[in-house]
Amino acid sequence: MSAGTIALTNNSATVSGTGTVFTTDLKANDFIVVIVGGVTYTLGVKATASATSLTLITPYGGPTATGNAWTAVPNATLVGITAQVAADVAKAIRGLNLDKANWQQVFSGTGTITVTLPDGSTYSGPAWNSLTTLLNNKAAKGANSDITSISGLTTALTIEQGGTGAKTAAAARAALGAFSTAGGAVSGSITAGAAAGIAVAAGENNRVEINNVTSGVGAGNPVGWTVYRWYTELAQTGIRRAGDTTIQSYFVALSGGGGWEFLRGGNATASGTWTSGSDIRHKFDIEKVKNALASVLTFNGSIYGKKDGGREVGLIAQDVERACKEAITYNGDRKFSDGTVIPNFKYLNTAGAAAAYHTEAIKTLFELVELALDKPDDARALIASIKEQSEVIKNTPIENEDPRKEAPPIFDVPSSEDYEEPTT
Repeated sequence: MSAGTIALTNNSATVSGTGTVFTTDLKANDFIVVIVGGVTYTLGVKATASATSLTLITPYGGPTATGNAWTAVPNATLVGITAQVAADVAKAIRGLNLDKANWQQVFSGTGTITVTLPDGSTYSGPAWNSLTTLLNNKAAKGANSDITSISGLTTALTIEQGGTGAKTAAAARAALGAFSTAGGAVSGSITAGAAAGIAVAAGENNRVEINNVTSGVGAGNPVGWTVYRWYTELAQTGIRRAGDTTIQSYFVALSGGGGWEFLRGGNATASGTWTSGSDIRHKFDIEKVKNALASVLTFNGSIYGKKDGGREVGLIAQDVERACKEAITYNGDRKFSDGTVIPNFKYLNTAGAAAAYHTEAIKTLFELVELALDKPDDARALIASIKEQSEVIKNTPIENEDPRKEAPPIFDVPSSEDYEEPTT
């Protein structure tokens, strides 16, 4: 800013100053720059009459104003600024002309064109006309905006580009991990459509089928099953419906009529009889059960209810265990639907224990009958001895850890419909 302030009058060439030194700061053809009402005015100086008065080359055209700050601009400075502006404008125009010429080539040129960049370097590339010609009929679009043909393509598209990266069916299947006509290994989940199945056919009339098509709407009908076929014979295994949304049983059935049913309550049935192997040739260290009649006297033939089951009749594992630990087996803890956990759950070989002890007990009873007929007193003594043995067996200690409570088990198996392909 120059010293002092100036007063300007509309349409007047006279400028008066306060605290100014016009004669020192200005000379003819210099300029005054002043801002009035937000507008910048550049005023040429014709002559300086005194330190506080000068005359403009052209009358001031703005509004009358006093106390304006101002700046003296020597003529040479303004001329230099103007020259720089002119140079910048000329450079911009040259750039525009270059752009016009470059775009003209891009729009209307053919083949390879050369464009000049702002720094003076050049770049060569195809004109739009040549691109259109090059792509013509290379990717024809059909009625549904899909690509109907691609000509001139000699390199197979990669999987990332939507192709297979291969030129033969076998190589494409290998690249995509698909099966050949000879089959292959499955990694992940296979999902058939609703109410559909999967079948594996092979030579010599054998076939495997997996299906979830119900064979009827009532209770007892299969709703999910696997079939193994051999000529006209078959074996079927699967689940049966209970008439509502629950499962009645898991079954195994043969076309010849044989079948086994594992029921919801935990029982099992069969069209025949479960037959155990009992050949003496595969047994060794054979011993007769001891104190058979005394042991049978400690057994309790009982009717009872079971957790997760109905009422049954039979023996109690712990009663038999006191007389014969060999009749008991274990398979770890057992958890029930209410969350009860019975540690080291005991299983009883009921048929074996009953057959062995009852057989030997009957023999002892027969001996007692004979003894009672011939020697009644000896028979009474034997009966007393048997009773004493029975009390000893009844009071034999066994291990029984108390049950505990946990959260009920969750029977939840993910469906193949919930399967998602890995992202990596």
